[in-house]
Amino acid sequence: MTLGDLHDAARAALDPVHYDYVAGGAGEERALAANGRAFDRYALLPRVLRGAARRDTAVDLPGARRTAPVLVAPTAFHRLLHPDGERATARAAAAEGAV
Repeated sequence: MTLGDLHDAARAALDPVHYDYVAGGAGEERALAANGRAFDRYALLPRVLRGAARRDTAVDLPGARRTAPVLVAPTAFHRLLHPDGERATARAAAAEGAV
């Protein structure tokens, strides 16, 4: 699955106004385009059959060790995307060990 696939699935599932709100950017969307170009410069280098016996995505944060380097920032309007809104986001983050 690619990032484009996820966008397509979101576009199909959401009200177009809500999708545009989440997927879009401010003004002329220059920062959004710049972020996309910057992300495109990164590449994942698959290393087949190397160190697969033990994987650890944990990260040490000030005062806490978490299972993955994922943090969820406080935002609003989650109910545009899910009926449980921010509570659903908090539950999902907690279930995955995110901050």
